[in-house]
Amino acid sequence: MPLFIADTRDTNYTACTTVAQPSGMAVPMLSWALTFFVLAIVAAFFGFGGIAVAAADIAKILFFLFVILFIGSMILRFTQSVDDAL
Repeated sequence: MPLFIADTRDTNYTACTTVAQPSGMAVPMLSWALTFFVLAIVAAFFGFGGIAVAAADIAKILFFLFVILFIGSMILRFTQSVDDAL
């Protein structure tokens, strides 16, 4: 269904313009849908196996490591004197 736009305030503008809708939109959307479907299948393949457990263990270790490093850097920052920071 075309959309017609007319400006009635402009006296020099006498015709309506038609806003064209993109015609080739279905093919790129289908390719994106297929790409994400294949990506989901690969993620499910790795997620349902033992790799997910190993990745979760590594994520836990890294999380606590970075929390400890963050707390340590905050303690060091607040224990420095103002003269040392300049």
